[in-house]
Amino acid sequence: NPRLVSAWSWESAYLLNKTNLNNSIKKLQILHYKWEPEFLMDYFPEEYLPMFREAYFSDMIKIAISRTQLDDFKNVKIYHWLQGINTHKFFYKKDNNKKTLQILIPLRNPRVKGAIYVIHAAEIIHNSNKNLRIVSYGNYSGEIPKFIQHLGIVDFLNLIKLYRESDIFILPSLSEGFSYPGLEAMASGCAVISTKNGGSDQYIIDGFNGLLVEKK
Repeated sequence: NPRLVSAWSWESAYLLNKTNLNNSIKKLQILHYKWEPEFLMDYFPEEYLPMFREAYFSDMIKIAISRTQLDDFKNVKIYHWLQGINTHKFFYKKDNNKKTLQILIPLRNPRVKGAIYVIHAAEIIHNSNKNLRIVSYGNYSGEIPKFIQHLGIVDFLNLIKLYRESDIFILPSLSEGFSYPGLEAMASGCAVISTKNGGSDQYIIDGFNGLLVEKK
């Protein structure tokens, strides 16, 4: 007999919240997003927001993947799922023959990922030092300056290679749940510059193991 039913998406959480179960069966929701309506609209239509809110703030037991989500709840039983990366895959490997400094930037389509702001920052960097190599990856479909070498979507092995080839990693997101990319880049030997996006703040101490800047 089941004692626990878990929902891994907001849609399934909405349906689970509406389902009548035996009182001995607990309902569990895994939270992947924080309640930020402006940013949630990057991922689904605005008319879905009331259903998302109803599921998000339901009285189900919850597991949060980000400490920033904990602030949304006062009277609900909620657990924090500590996140991490595989350091057998992401680790520092020094290249003594490297001559050019490389900056790596993820460029992703949702507005909340901040592509337009980091492209503007990259232009300033490029104009001040044209010897730097600026590389980007991701599914961004907007206009990208020619001085940025955009690789598009890369697979896991090539992403590991990119991290190791790079010296500086810039994460421009306006909001993140936990944010693996910055942590993967740090483990791979990159100096990381990130926005204060709610996710990176959990493992970057400004001025100690990375730099945190204001959003946009």
